[in-house]
Amino acid sequence: MTAPKQNMSSVLLLLCASFNRIELALSAAPPRSHLLTDSYTFESYVSDFDREYDVDSEEWEHRKGVFDDNLSTILTHNSLFYSASSDGNEIPTYTMGVNGFTDKLPSEIHLGYNKAMHPAYNPSSKTSTSRRLQSKEVPLPFKNEKVSKLPKHVDWSKNKGVVNPVRDQAGCGSCWAFATAEVLESHIAIQTGKLLKLSPQDLVSCVKNPMQCGGKGGCEGATPELGFAHVAEKGITTEENMPYSGTNGVCPAKEDENTTLRGTHKFHMKNSGMSSTAAASIAGYATIPTNDYETVMNAVAKTGPVPVAVAASRMMFHEGGVFHDETSTEINHAVVLTGYGTDEASGEDYYLVRNSWGGHWGEGGYIRIKRDSDSHCGMDTKPLDGLACKLNADGSKAEVKPVKVCGTIGILFDVSLPVGGYLVK
Repeated sequence: MTAPKQNMSSVLLLLCASFNRIELALSAAPPRSHLLTDSYTFESYVSDFDREYDVDSEEWEHRKGVFDDNLSTILTHNSLFYSASSDGNEIPTYTMGVNGFTDKLPSEIHLGYNKAMHPAYNPSSKTSTSRRLQSKEVPLPFKNEKVSKLPKHVDWSKNKGVVNPVRDQAGCGSCWAFATAEVLESHIAIQTGKLLKLSPQDLVSCVKNPMQCGGKGGCEGATPELGFAHVAEKGITTEENMPYSGTNGVCPAKEDENTTLRGTHKFHMKNSGMSSTAAASIAGYATIPTNDYETVMNAVAKTGPVPVAVAASRMMFHEGGVFHDETSTEINHAVVLTGYGTDEASGEDYYLVRNSWGGHWGEGGYIRIKRDSDSHCGMDTKPLDGLACKLNADGSKAEVKPVKVCGTIGILFDVSLPVGGYLVK
């Protein structure tokens, strides 16, 4: 295949972010989409991404076959993006590129967010987990205005005192923990003036999910709501105090209330329940009505970044532009809605989303997702992938129904936010 034809408006779009353990650090950058052709070989990919496959091994042959298939998909997509006419096909609004996922199969992708527990589809709403979540739920801390009254452009990532650099969840299904910690960082910074680097590992190792709400917990998945409820009770420590390991790890042991502090071990402080190493906490969390475009827009404009759930399976090769996918409805990933705007080159409205796949993915670790007030909706037919508690209080299997999700890749389906952030002295 020859290099795809370019047009200036498309090039401007380019100028204008884990799954199984994938090394995203580059030893040498692969060609960008406008230069990428089928002359880019698997051997070059192995060198660029520091893969350690033995030549002539079965693994080499298997990975080469996966790479070749994925490269073909990328090139076909980009040929439409750069073509002068669509020839009857819809012209994509974004480009695909070679990245740390190009030698991986979809079946190897582990995201870690298997959909939030939602009252409309949770027949076990009186479980202990649900009661604990509800006890930490508070009203929304803002009043809605029409979207036309909100700022035309919001980008919290530009405020270095509010948003930390993009991180990589690596081989652990901990997207929910990263989304929780990153949103907490921003809200606490907005409310206190101090930007901390909080510990996703604290959540991965310590958040309990006995009813399998949103996954099994840890690297097997959970939800930001569970994370927020935990932080409201116990607080959250810093990354420095509890570094990310990419594994379930062990929650530091609970000490007796009268025991002297030992190092950085956690224990429940007498009368407060707060962890002795907690750096910050919240009063509670609020949930946004399902599939509510106006309230989601008000939330990010008025309070800061918020965690959202998306159907991320077709995002893996995103390179640049405004991502658009009307077919994916199976919610499986937690990310952070960091702002919104309109792309100057294409005129496409977008949501600005921060991912946890490292800074080399997408647009510096971010992705712009098509935004439409008349939101496209579809049905998620696999709600047991974490939508509700998989077990009832008596241990029996919960019955759930398909669920309606709206917005591009379901971005409006499940949104929440922390309320009353504060520093723990």
